[in-house]
Amino acid sequence: MRVPNTLAPPLTAALTMALIFGTGSTATASDDGITVNGEGREVSVASADVSIQLPGALTDTPVETSSIPPGLYRGEGDPLLSTAVSGSTVTSFATQDGVQTLIQIPDASSPSEYRFPLDLPEGWEAALSSDGAVMILDANGEPVSGFREPWAIDAEGNGVPTSFRVEGQELVQIVEFTASTVFPVL
Repeated sequence: MRVPNTLAPPLTAALTMALIFGTGSTATASDDGITVNGEGREVSVASADVSIQLPGALTDTPVETSSIPPGLYRGEGDPLLSTAVSGSTVTSFATQDGVQTLIQIPDASSPSEYRFPLDLPEGWEAALSSDGAVMILDANGEPVSGFREPWAIDAEGNGVPTSFRVEGQELVQIVEFTASTVFPVL
């Protein structure tokens, strides 16, 4: 289902490429309403009743954010949670209005597709918007949350084509790197 991007959701999160809270961490609530469950590799925002699971195994090594242009990187403070999947690193950071999750892809042998299981309340669904973002719709079809349009850049700051796809209760990000892409890709 594709929905038009006519309403701005009250909570958004950007998925791109990169995550840390320490191996074996347990559910933790923070002052900003973000809950992290390291063992389940889940990050959720209390006000939205939505959680996203990071693929891979827990790691203490977060995505390196120093080369991300300020307009793209919105994270604040220390990483919340990080995982490693097939050589790539996935890290979530708190933002002013939710969570931003980044993926760091080291080389061309890395996967070009990353799957993020969603935990949504009964009757809610994820739907692709016309601008490439994903809206979370409640049981009445009203937008209540979402994921901003994804972005990806290579090591030289060049854009790399990327998009979301929704498959049931999974948010899938596809990153279309080529032989001319300079790695790592974020």
